[in-house]
Amino acid sequence: MSEQAHTRCAATTKAGKPCKNWAVDASDYCRVHQNVQAQAATKEEAELLTRKKELLDELDALVADLKTAVPQSGTSPYNPMQMLTYLRQNLSKFAPEIQLGILENFEGMTREDLLDIETWKGLAYMFSYSARFQADQLRTKMNEQLPKPLQPDTVLDFVKSNIDRFTPDVAKGIMDSLQGATREDLMDPDTWKGIWYMLNYSVQFQAEQLKQKLTGETEE
Repeated sequence: MSEQAHTRCAATTKAGKPCKNWAVDASDYCRVHQNVQAQAATKEEAELLTRKKELLDELDALVADLKTAVPQSGTSPYNPMQMLTYLRQNLSKFAPEIQLGILENFEGMTREDLLDIETWKGLAYMFSYSARFQADQLRTKMNEQLPKPLQPDTVLDFVKSNIDRFTPDVAKGIMDSLQGATREDLMDPDTWKGIWYMLNYSVQFQAEQLKQKLTGETEE
């Protein structure tokens, strides 16, 4: 018999009592309830896809309606048609839950709403918040997966607290690396290894300078 510790199924029976079956390996549920949970998850995913399709159809209809109201050759810097088209083309770049949130913001909007610049000011704030939220999710994921010395939070905290101690060329190199980094760069451990190398080199270089200075003063 296996010495592995077993746990009871986390599900509740139809009678409202805890299930007494043992949970299968690598799961919180027994074989019976595991299938039920999988079916529920599949159903929820299907409902979300249906909801997303309905919202996309509504957005496409809004785009078509807006085309009839906005001149194709307008000179105004504010062009809701271009903004809406750009959003529609780039929606897939957001995380699924954020996509749904963005689409729900357009639910029930009319052509007049989209012709009002105040509407777009509010949407711009929402897009900015969504992008920051997604960036935070990415950073959190990297912090969980990378060794602590290479984690973004470790490196950034060290840079913030010690930036004035680095040599000017190293400080500039670090800031340039972070400023020009793309999302793919930030997901690449080699990016953080490179920044860590610059930090380590700077510390060693300054330590060597200090050693030479102290040695020189002693020799005098």
